[in-house]
Amino acid sequence: MLHALAILYLRASATEEVKRSGSLKEMEGVLARNVVRDLDWLEGGLKAAGTGGYLAGEFSAADTMMVFGILFIFKRDLTVGRTLEEWPGLKSWVERCTEREAWKRAVEKTGFVL
Repeated sequence: MLHALAILYLRASATEEVKRSGSLKEMEGVLARNVVRDLDWLEGGLKAAGTGGYLAGEFSAADTMMVFGILFIFKRDLTVGRTLEEWPGLKSWVERCTEREAWKRAVEKTGFVL
């Protein structure tokens, strides 16, 4: 999900002139294409036979780390207007992961909020 960082950097460094001109939105849209490709790839991987509904077959730290990234991407609108509902496999996976007791305990312990 590293492609999402480019949009964050762009937003943080854009001058007021770039923001006013509309160029920022245009550049975000171009960069968001890579984020969308990443989400498409992850959706396909989750649908692959033998994954058990998790990235490594069973729920693992990989799922926890990636779910945080996915939640961050959508919370910060790094897909530039697209929603998690457009990737039903990802949405289901995020729900499975965030409903686990381990996730809930980690959120409670760390105070995690986006």
